[in-house]
Amino acid sequence: MSFPFFHEPIEFPEMNDPSLAPSSAIASCLREARTRLRLTREALSELVGVSAKSIQRYEEARQIPRVKTLEKLGQVLDIPVDEFFRQIESPRQRTRSRFDELAAGQREILSRLDDFLAGYHVLSARVNSLALALEKHIDTVSSRCGMGTD
Repeated sequence: MSFPFFHEPIEFPEMNDPSLAPSSAIASCLREARTRLRLTREALSELVGVSAKSIQRYEEARQIPRVKTLEKLGQVLDIPVDEFFRQIESPRQRTRSRFDELAAGQREILSRLDDFLAGYHVLSARVNSLALALEKHIDTVSSRCGMGTD
C-alpha cells in the first residue's frame, strides 16, 4: 500500500504479522491462564476433553480450538471466551496506530524544516547585512582613492 503524498511507498508489515493472528492471541491467553492455575497440559486436556497434544498445538498457535472447545476452556480456566481474543488488534486500530506514527514523523520533519528555515532567514539577513557593509566599504575606499562608483 502506498500513498501519493510520500516519496516512497509505505509498508505495513504488521498486516502480515503472525503474532497478531487469532491463534496467537488464543495461545498466549490459554498459556497464561493454564500456568496461572498451575495446571499441566495433561491435566487441562482431561478437564476439557481433548488430547494433551491438542492443548500443546493451541498454545503454540499451530491450531485453533473449535468453538465448543474454546467455551469449555473458558469454563475450566474461569475466563470469558472473548478474553481469548482481547489481544487481537483490529486492522483499523493497526492502521490508525501506523498513521499516528507517520503523523508524528511528519511533525518532526516539519519542525526540523522550520528550524532550518529560521536559521536560513537569520543567515540570509546576515549575508545581506554583510553585503551592504561591503558595498559601503567599497564606496568609502573608492571615494578616498578618488575613484567614483557609478
